[in-house]
Amino acid sequence: MESRRTPPAKAFAAASLVCAVVASVVLACVGCTQNAAGPSGQESSPSSSQTAFIAPEDMLAVQEADFTPPPPPEPEAQPEPEPLRHFPTGSELRGLSGATEPFAFALAEEDEGVALSSASASAIGETVTVFDQADWKSGYLLVDLETGRGIAGNIDERVFGASAIKGPFVHFLCEKWLDTGKASLEDEVTVGEKTMTLKEAVEDAIIKSGNESYKVLFSTYSAGWATWVGELGVGSEFNSYQRNPYYTARESALMWLAAYNYVNAEGDARGQHAQWLSEMLSGTQVSFMRHAIAGGDVTVASKPGWYATPEDSEYDMDSFCEAGIVSEGGHDYLLTVMTDAAYKGTIENAFEDIIQAVWSARHDIAAEE
Repeated sequence: MESRRTPPAKAFAAASLVCAVVASVVLACVGCTQNAAGPSGQESSPSSSQTAFIAPEDMLAVQEADFTPPPPPEPEAQPEPEPLRHFPTGSELRGLSGATEPFAFALAEEDEGVALSSASASAIGETVTVFDQADWKSGYLLVDLETGRGIAGNIDERVFGASAIKGPFVHFLCEKWLDTGKASLEDEVTVGEKTMTLKEAVEDAIIKSGNESYKVLFSTYSAGWATWVGELGVGSEFNSYQRNPYYTARESALMWLAAYNYVNAEGDARGQHAQWLSEMLSGTQVSFMRHAIAGGDVTVASKPGWYATPEDSEYDMDSFCEAGIVSEGGHDYLLTVMTDAAYKGTIENAFEDIIQAVWSARHDIAAEE
C-alpha cells in the first residue's frame, strides 16, 4: 500500500505552534520573577496565595569542622644537676696550702671552687688576733666530709697536743689490738694501785681524760703506733716513747679522718669496737666544741686537750687543742683547732671564739643541693 506522508505546509505549521508555546512559558517565568522582585528590585511580601521558600539554617552557615588540635608537646625534662659529693682523702689533706691567713678550699677536681667571705675571714682573724697578741700560735681546719670543701689557716703550726692525742691513740688500740684479737676488753691492767679491766682504763682515759690510765695504755699497747700514724702521713714526732707528741692541725685532721672512716665503715669493714669508740668520744666530760656549737641538730664527738707548763719546767708544753667530728642534721664535718695557749684565765672563751668563727664560716662553703 502506498504510505501516507504529511504535507510540508502542515509540518511547518505544527513546528511553529510548538515554538510559540515554549516561548510563552519562558516569558511567563520571567514575568513571575520580576513581579516577585518588585519594580525597585526590592523583595515584596508574598501574597496569601504564595508560599515563600526558606532555606534551612544548616544550608546558610558554613559549619566549622569538628576538630580539636593535639596539645603542644611537653618540654623535654631537663636532668636535675647531681649534688656535689666528694669525700676527702688523706693525700688531698696533705696537699692543702699551709697559708697562715684563713682561706677556703675545694678538694674535688670538678668543683669550681669556693671563696671565704670577707665577713667570715674578718671574724676568724679577730679571734686569732687574741692569741697572736699573747704570742700564742694557732691553727685550724674545717672540712665538709660530704663535699670536700673546707676552711683552713696556719695548719702546719706544730704545738703540744696534750690529751687531745688520746682520741687517735684509742682508735689505734681498737683497730690494731682489740679488733685483731691481740687484746681483749676483759684484760686487766694496773693503774696506780688499782686493777682495772682494759675497758675501764680506756673509758677513763677518754671520758674522764685520765692521765694515769692513758700512761698505762700507751706503755702497754703502743707497739705499731709510730708505723700506723706514719702510714697516715703524720710526721716523725710520733714514736713509741712520746705519748704526748707535738703535732699540727693538718696531722690532727689526718688522724681524725682515719677515725671517721673506722667508725663509719659498713658491713664487714666496720670495726668490732667502732660503736663503742664513737659513744666514748660523744660522751667526754669536757668538750669545748660541744659547749661552743652543739645544740639542736648539732652533735659533737671529740677529744680536747689542755695544759699549762709549770714555771719550773724546762719544757714548753702549753696547750689548748680539740679535734673531732661535728654533725649537723646528719651532715658531717671534721673540725680541729690547735693552739699552744697556756690553760689559764679566760682562755676557754677565746678558744671557743675560734671554734665558733670557723664553724660559722661553713655557710660560705655550702654546696647548692
